[in-house]
Amino acid sequence: MNLGRLRKILVVERDAGLRDYLAAVLSPLKYDVLLADDGNSALIAMDAKSPDIALLGFNLPGAELRDFLATAQSLFPEVRCVMYSALACADLAHPYGIKFWAVKPYRESDLKSVLDLCFGGGTSALLKAVQDDAKHVGG
Repeated sequence: MNLGRLRKILVVERDAGLRDYLAAVLSPLKYDVLLADDGNSALIAMDAKSPDIALLGFNLPGAELRDFLATAQSLFPEVRCVMYSALACADLAHPYGIKFWAVKPYRESDLKSVLDLCFGGGTSALLKAVQDDAKHVGG
């Protein structure tokens, strides 16, 4: 990742209100926010804009999540995928090979911590929580 530019985050969310909310939260944090409403438009954006992170809702329309991730990870291995869901994300994320996740509803600080962790920073408490959670699901 080139740290001399704004980091790009692709938000993939079918709900326009949540997409707009995430853009409003992330933009002031100095991220270049890209938006997609389904898996197909996300793949197009990944190809055209080269995001650093794809922030994915679990109920991804337009492409079944497993197929989308297989395609995205094959074509764009440098893009880190972060899953979010109202459900237990570790249980959902690990079968898809996703190492980072956030639970809805999330606080802005939690989302920022997960993204910082993806970019190599983050708090040790969050990292420990992620590692502890991964142990519980066989990660």
